[in-house]
Formats: sequence, C-alpha cells, structure tokens
Amino acid sequence: MPRRARVRIYSLFFGLILTLFLLIPATSHATTAPEYIDTGEGQLFSETVNGALQAHDTFANAHADYPDDPVINAYLALTRLLKLGLTDDSGALTDLLSKFGIRRSGDSLDTLGFEPDLIDGEHFTVPETAPSGETVRAFLADTLLPAINDSIEENLDTTLSGLSGWTADTDKHN
Repeated sequence: MPRRARVRIYSLFFGLILTLFLLIPATSHATTAPEYIDTGEGQLFSETVNGALQAHDTFANAHADYPDDPVINAYLALTRLLKLGLTDDSGALTDLLSKFGIRRSGDSLDTLGFEPDLIDGEHFTVPETAPSGETVRAFLADTLLPAINDSIEENLDTTLSGLSGWTADTDKHN
C-alpha cells in the first residue's frame, strides 16, 4: 500500500475517533448534588432504619464530591447522628445499650423501640456483665461528643454560611 494511502487511512481513522470523542456524550456521568440529595432524601424519608443508614452513606459520598453544598452538609450532620444511634456496629449506641440488656426492635419509624429485657415481663435488672460507668463516660466523650462536634463544625457551619444568601427564589438544591 502506498505511503499516501496509509496516511489518508490513518488520518480518517483518527479523525473519526476524535469526532466520536467530541460529539458523543460520556455514557457515565458524575452524580450531581441534586441527584445525591434526591436519593438520600428518598432513603431518609423511607422511615426505616436501613433507609436512614443508607442515607448516611449517600450523604457521606455526596460530601466527598460536594463538600461545600449546604443541603448535603445539613443532611450529613443529621444522618451522622442517626447512624450512631441506630447502627448495630460495635461502639455505637445500640451496641452499648445491648450490653445493659436494652435491645432495639423494629425497623420502621412506627415499630422502632428500645426495650429492656424484663424479668417475668415486669422488672428490669441491669446485667452483672453491664459496662462500667467509665465505659459509658468513654462512649460519651470519645464517640458521641465527637460526632456532635463534627456535625456542628464540619457540616452545620458550612450549611449556615452557604444558606446566608438564600432567598425564597433560590433553587431547593442550591
């Protein structure tokens, strides 16, 4: 094949590829802040424990992509505390309460409850294996207080400063 014909074929091929890259939109796009918010709101307002936990994960991912969005920050502050109170993870509130014989029951807002193990259905006795006061103090100081501080310092400060210019004409999602 003559050199000139090869140059034309290569030029045509690269021109076609370049045209495809420029004219065809990307098949995968980054999730936008409003999409994250809509997804997270759907999960949060499903009124289930799993929905609240999924909403936290959604808003944590959204915060990684949009750290200055006031709506995302507000929801992350709220769901961080919900996760701490509702998750079964070691070191969370549900785990601590279970060591005192208080179990979480129900998975929906209507059925959610924290119920003590009652003796004869009437009397509550703290188990001998219950954590010490120091364990409770450590949970409050090392887990609960930092979660509250993070919600205020990292998220609500951003929310309040981001909403300072907000008016009724502003779009719901910034």
